[in-house]
Amino acid sequence: MIQQTEREFAQYQQRQQQQKQQIAKHLLTDYHYASHSYIKAEALRNRIYLEPLDKKQTVAYQLLNLAQSYYRKYGLDDFYLQCVNSALQYTPNSVEALKMRASYYQNLLTHCAKLLNKPDLQSLGNLQPLANKILDRLEIYYEEIDNLGYEEIPSIIYEHWLQSIEKQKIESEKNKTILLDVIK
Repeated sequence: MIQQTEREFAQYQQRQQQQKQQIAKHLLTDYHYASHSYIKAEALRNRIYLEPLDKKQTVAYQLLNLAQSYYRKYGLDDFYLQCVNSALQYTPNSVEALKMRASYYQNLLTHCAKLLNKPDLQSLGNLQPLANKILDRLEIYYEEIDNLGYEEIPSIIYEHWLQSIEKQKIESEKNKTILLDVIK
């Protein structure tokens, strides 16, 4: 009786290990992202990719979602910037938040030019000092993003990456197991 229980337990452990291996086959690892995507080593060192979030950081990202939804519904105003700045207090290396902040100031400049019916920033006239301050701030914000190691992925490389993921997905579907059907 004891030997049968031990044998069943050993078989159970073996099945568990096989299931873990099956699941691991279908998960993308940090190494995969680092070696098969457009993520620089500098960006990984600055922890802007592939880092788990704590509770405060998760709430900060929800603030960014709120800002984006607010922008779509009501347009750009101080509330948008308050949400972004609050998020940056808890996630200072958030490229998304940094880009949103820079975008706010870029839109502010564009809006000023449109209101004054000016085709470009140089023709803003009396507002030139204000425009220069905003431009200086924008340069600082874009430099922060660059210093973190963030770089936009070129569209050709992005398309190639999407195609490779689709191929992996098709391959995964071919090798589907009962275990993965149960998990889904």
